Amino acid sequence: MVTRGTTLCLLVAAVFQPARAAGAEGVDPGMDAIVRELLRRTTSDAQRAGLLHEAANDAKGDDNKKLRIYLNEQALNYALQSIHVESSQRVAYAAISALREDAPDRRDHWYAMRIEMLRRYYRSPLAPARKRAAGQHLADYLLSYARRYESERRWEMALPMYKEAIGVFEALGAPGKNEVAMMAATAARKGETYKKITALEKAYEKDHKDAELRRKLACLWIIDMNYPSRALRYISSKTNKTWYECAHRVSYSMRRVTTPALAKQIGDWYVKEIVPLASPQTKRDMLLRARSFYEHVETLCLASKSARKAMTTADRQAVQEALQKVSAELHGGKKPAWTVIFRSDDAAVWNTDRSTGTLSYALPLSKVGGPVRYLRVTRQDTGDYVIVPMKAMWLDRSLTLAGSRRYGWNGYKYRNSDGGYSLGVYCRGSRSGSARINVTYEYWGWGFGYDRRAKKSVRTWAGRALGKTTFKIDVTNGALTPEEAKHLLQ
Repeated sequence: MVTRGTTLCLLVAAVFQPARAAGAEGVDPGMDAIVRELLRRTTSDAQRAGLLHEAANDAKGDDNKKLRIYLNEQALNYALQSIHVESSQRVAYAAISALREDAPDRRDHWYAMRIEMLRRYYRSPLAPARKRAAGQHLADYLLSYARRYESERRWEMALPMYKEAIGVFEALGAPGKNEVAMMAATAARKGETYKKITALEKAYEKDHKDAELRRKLACLWIIDMNYPSRALRYISSKTNKTWYECAHRVSYSMRRVTTPALAKQIGDWYVKEIVPLASPQTKRDMLLRARSFYEHVETLCLASKSARKAMTTADRQAVQEALQKVSAELHGGKKPAWTVIFRSDDAAVWNTDRSTGTLSYALPLSKVGGPVRYLRVTRQDTGDYVIVPMKAMWLDRSLTLAGSRRYGWNGYKYRNSDGGYSLGVYCRGSRSGSARINVTYEYWGWGFGYDRRAKKSVRTWAGRALGKTTFKIDVTNGALTPEEAKHLLQ
């Protein structure tokens, strides 16, 4: 076995050796010789990966950057060949991180290598639980990189990742496949639209006074691309003040819309001026934008007495009517209902197939294709309930909810030490003396949890223990009523 001292000697020799001509494949013969000597007594790919990455870590300083990159690339190649070995996984992660730092100009390649690493591990022989976790990890990275490429307007890079993620969801039987399919369709449409915009912008550079061309570009950015800030250069603040002000406002976070009146104005702008111009493919996105601003009116009114006083009863009623119309249009004229996916006093029933004729009912989460906006947990004995934002793809996960630092969802159905399960909404905040039942390993909540003092699984509501209680869990893609909004945790 090559010792660390031998490795350091070889690296020192590499630093002081004269530069040589590269071989046929562009590899410096000196570097190749170092690798061959390092690996001379190794017996497995995992061993080779670890030794080469160790050597790369020892090659410190800017003078050794080229050698360090070469060693880490070789380490990564061997790690990928033995990715089912835990040490190789650690080497692969570390090597990619180091390569991203040393060769940032090859960022896309390192992203591809990260995906390839996860892909190979997912396809390797694994126990069912590990297989599912590996698949979810791969899908998460695919979606993360796809969204990143979309933000860079590189839809040709995003689309294959969305499509591969759909395949992983199908193979796992995981919920949320429809949500990912919608993302893929949007990416494909935006990619085609961006080509049109590029051509029109070239024409605009030649003639800035063409009013029709300015209108087309503004509409494409606002409607087809859902990117209002890019439309501002084509909208005159003097001749079209409403469009300019609204496009400017919606270019920022919703937090910048601080008054109910302003949120209502933007919602009305979308409904009255933008939606009529949208195509059948983009109309849904614009209705969703309108709905989000109408709902923001209620959020602001609930959060502040001064905001409530600033809105007349007639205005709030108008917002509710507009919200109902938008929701009806989004759902084909039908009022979106809550879909029950679980009703039982036993968490073990979650994500199984139990018919409505049985005492306990459950729907396999693979049948919840989405899209989903909210999840509700209800105590059947009292009717009390809590609601959290939700996506179909999150239903079988344990995670802190997007946009919230306080609340999360545990749909993984953790098995407790006494054989029971934990399942439900959790809170990361401080607890009172009575809020002692955990829905995850460390956080209290609503649903099925574990009492560490009594060392047994129990039902819980706001962290307090309950007797035998039936819970109902349902989901919806619709808007919340004012009463339901009061129970929203976010």
